[in-house]
Amino acid sequence: MTDEVHQSIREEYAEAFASGRSPRFARANLATWAYVADELVQGGELELAAYAVRGLREAWPDFAWAKTIVDLFEVMPPDEPGVPRFGDDFPKPVQVVRREGASAAFLVFCGAKHRIGMPLSMFHRWLARLPVSLIYLRDLTGLCYLGGIPELGADLSTTIAALGALVRDLGARRIVCYGNSAGGYGALRYGIDLAADAVICMGGLANLSVPFNRHLHYANTALRAEATFPGAQLDLRELYRSAESPPRAWLAYGERNWDDRIHSEHMAGLDGVTLEPVAGYKGHNSALELIRAGRFDDLLEEAVGA
Repeated sequence: MTDEVHQSIREEYAEAFASGRSPRFARANLATWAYVADELVQGGELELAAYAVRGLREAWPDFAWAKTIVDLFEVMPPDEPGVPRFGDDFPKPVQVVRREGASAAFLVFCGAKHRIGMPLSMFHRWLARLPVSLIYLRDLTGLCYLGGIPELGADLSTTIAALGALVRDLGARRIVCYGNSAGGYGALRYGIDLAADAVICMGGLANLSVPFNRHLHYANTALRAEATFPGAQLDLRELYRSAESPPRAWLAYGERNWDDRIHSEHMAGLDGVTLEPVAGYKGHNSALELIRAGRFDDLLEEAVGA
């Protein structure tokens, strides 16, 4: 019955969009209407999804999810002819969007919620304009990519080897890593192991040692990491400090977000590391704030060298 209800709601969204009227919200509760709208977003049906989510926002003005997604649609770049499209096959851990002739591969490390501060299909609008092939990655183990990605390899080293082979298969000669939240740790770590040209980290982690995180949000994650990988170097500052040729790295964070600021400023002073504090911001979605400030596109282009 649930599939039938979802299909009925999808049809109502489509019919309302085609006729220019508001959806008739009936037959199900708000959560079900929102579930279908989110499926439209994830699947990359963004024109219909925008219409559906704006209808939810109008019908339920206090619905925070709809407000957030509507705000994202307001700042999202328009669809441009010729750019690769993407529908997220959630929760698939590895998804590739090849761009013929691209000399760079752009690896995207999702955070603990398996998104990137926004749905991947929406985030793709910013990245698809870059002259890069894209590799979207998820770590379903919840260990900040330290154990690798099982679908690519049994551990970190075999995953790195598999990613290197994938990059070569795409014809790319340069690598850029991007991550937010827990995925920021993966981007910084894999950036070293893959000899990446650049890394962008949005409100991410830089040190998973237990003492460093004792009074921070990631205390339990650090305990798991230390127990699972005893003796591993979990402090990325030490890896970057000792690396012969570390990637250029940009770390963006909310100036008033204690956890993000502590982790980002832990990397301060290293060669090639640039801190990007978002003045007065205490949230965790630094990318959205940089988008609103007009800085995000410049940051992507600096990292890619476009």
